[in-house]
Amino acid sequence: MLFSDFNFKQKERFYEMKGKLPEPSCKELADLNSQCHSYEANQRPSFRTILRELTMLQQQS
Repeated sequence: MLFSDFNFKQKERFYEMKGKLPEPSCKELADLNSQCHSYEANQRPSFRTILRELTMLQQQS
């Protein structure tokens, strides 16, 4: 089931249970995704960092 198919209550429960979405197949993208979804705000990367990482990944492919 895709997260977009969840109703509000399912999304709320997913968040409360600190659920994890499936990881992307690209390890670097999976790592960045994991950092972005950290429940601790101070552990999430800044927009600048995200943009830099995505640009580097795009150049590598």
